Amino acid sequence: MNEKTFVQLMQQGSFAVPSFLITSYSKLGLNDHEWVLIMHIWHLQQRGVQFPSPHELSQVMSAHEDDIQAMLASLIRRGLIDLKDDLESGDMKSETLSLEPLFKKCYEWRENMTARQNAKDEEEKADELFGLFEQEFGRALSPIEYETLSMWVDKDDYSTSLIKAALREAVLGGKLSFRYIDRILFEWQKNQVKTVEDAQKHAKQFRDRKRQAPQDSSAARTATVPFYNWLE
Repeated sequence: MNEKTFVQLMQQGSFAVPSFLITSYSKLGLNDHEWVLIMHIWHLQQRGVQFPSPHELSQVMSAHEDDIQAMLASLIRRGLIDLKDDLESGDMKSETLSLEPLFKKCYEWRENMTARQNAKDEEEKADELFGLFEQEFGRALSPIEYETLSMWVDKDDYSTSLIKAALREAVLGGKLSFRYIDRILFEWQKNQVKTVEDAQKHAKQFRDRKRQAPQDSSAARTATVPFYNWLE
């Protein structure tokens, strides 16, 4: 959902307040009194009153008109609401209290929260990946190995699931080394392998070709599922 769609949804329809806005208005720079004022402005606009006066607002709030006027001035000065000129019939101008700046700030805050959560999730995945490698290698990774693993994720843009699949391939082949795993990832990249499913298909195609290759009778009797030596 882009910003324009988000703002339109906030301005239209029934008067429903998103839960994230209720729990996070203080993080947007609103105090309790300003929040209640915003809710009343929003509600009145849903009923067609686009520029509720301080007097009208005081009728539905416990605050005095002077206090409401001061809050409105503060909100405008801080860029949380805006005054807009609208043309009525006969080119007559009227002013409207716009909550669009607040809605845009909500969108920005929500997007930042999503980005921070995604970054946290990626960090947790990286920690899990480092732990898995140390578990399979049976020791702590060296600084160079840590750097190599970080480069696979950050520079080469390999997914953590694909790196895990390459590690599994190395473990099954009894060739547990960063050089071997790096070669697997390189070969997969060269062959447009992007997912674990692609990797499984790629390995299956190789093994199928191996089975179909001519073999002598003694080799055929002892043949097992071949393993792909990625260093060859």
